[in-house]
Parts: sequence; structure tokens; C-alpha cells
Amino acid sequence: MFTLGISLFYLLIVGIVTLVALPLGLFIGLFSKNARDHYSLAFVKAALSGFLFTTGTKVVYKGLENLPKRGDPPVCYIGNHTGIFDIIACYPKVHDLTGFIAKKEMEKWPIIGWWMPYVHCLFLDRKDHKKGIKTILDGIKNIENGISMYIFPEGTRSKKEGELLRFHKGSFKMATKNRTTIIPVVNNNAGAVFESSLPHLKPTIMSIEFLEPIEIKNMSEEEIAELPEKIKSLIWERVLINGKEIGSIPESARLPETING
Repeated sequence: MFTLGISLFYLLIVGIVTLVALPLGLFIGLFSKNARDHYSLAFVKAALSGFLFTTGTKVVYKGLENLPKRGDPPVCYIGNHTGIFDIIACYPKVHDLTGFIAKKEMEKWPIIGWWMPYVHCLFLDRKDHKKGIKTILDGIKNIENGISMYIFPEGTRSKKEGELLRFHKGSFKMATKNRTTIIPVVNNNAGAVFESSLPHLKPTIMSIEFLEPIEIKNMSEEEIAELPEKIKSLIWERVLINGKEIGSIPESARLPETING
């Protein structure tokens, strides 16, 4: 309860600061949208880092050397989804403009929902197929404009640590349309911080690993078609290894015989 109180107080402070910082960002945007976007990125990264700190959660980061630097070509991050803290812990580590696909409901969230459009996040309506396709097309356009995108191909959070849901092939269009480099992201134990601890926040240990970039520019159509299965297999293998290292997955856990589904 103490941790929750500290975190809520922190969010109140961020909300008050946002009342000044957001209009300032909009003013900057009158002269340079690029400056506004990088200003928004810096604010959001700082705010999320601070919030993560208030929860007492420790994050074990791996593969930070695989992240693109500012000015590098955009990439498509593809990760498993274990809880809302996946993004809270991942996002502060990106070096350049990066949008992520979020559920439509987040658009109405106070504070974070106000900032998300200015860091090029897109909102997905999972109940409307046509709007879902438009969201993917908007993500493709972001990448064409030099903005990296972060997607969760499962479409929703997995309910159990160490398990992955089906990877929706449509999500990969964001990367494959323009043959954008993919960085698989392995997330462990984010759900233990919030979703499994409601109505509290639980200080715990998370693990986030950025795997080596996968260049798909010269892949055949057959190789492209196999990407969802290949990347899911890569992520699942590392989920088990990293989960065992931080103690969120039992040592006896093994990969399933098939990753389909």
C-alpha cells in the first residue's frame, strides 16, 4: 500500500507538471514539429523512468547495445506482452522517436494519454477490423517517416509468466511492408508488478532483453512468411532462460513441442 501511495503521489506531480510542459511542447511545435516530438520523447522517458523507480521494481536489461542510436534508420520492435510495465520499462531505453501500438482505451487515460500522440503512438480498436488495418497502415507510414514502431503481436497480455499467445501475422506487416529491420524484445515478469498484484503495486524483478537485429531486406517471400513463427520461437526460448534467471519461471519449464497457436 505504501508503494502504491508513493506512485500515485508521483503521478499527481507529473500531472501538475504536464499542465505546463504539454502546452510548452505545443508551442515549440509551432516552430518545429521535430523539436516538439523530441521534447515529448524526453519528457515521457523521464516520467516513465521516475514512475518505475517509485514502484521499487528492479529491471535487468540485456542487449542494450542492439538498440539503434539517434539518427539511425527506424526499426520495428516486436515483443511478447506480459503486462503494462513492459512499455514502462522498455520505453525509457529507446534513443530516438518510437511509437507503439496501444489499445484504444489508453487514448482516454489521463497524463499518458495526453502525451502519446506526440510520441507517435497509435491506438488500436481490436473490435473494428477496418480501423485495425488503418492503424497498421499508419504505423507503416510512421516508419517511412523515420519513426520506429513497437508492437505486441499477441494483441493482448499473456495471463501466465512463461507462456506466449498466438502471434498475429497482420502485426508483422508494419515491418515487412518496407522490409524494416526487426528487433525482438523479450519481456519477463511485468505482470507481477501490477496485473497480478491489484489493487497494489508489487516491487519485483523484471527482465528485458533486446535481441540482435533481424535484417529482412533481402529475405525471400517464403522467409518473410515464416517470420512470425521464427520470432516467436526466439522470444519464447529467451523468455524461459531469462525467467529462470530472475526466478519468475521454474527451472523445470520447457519449450512446448510446437509454438503454433
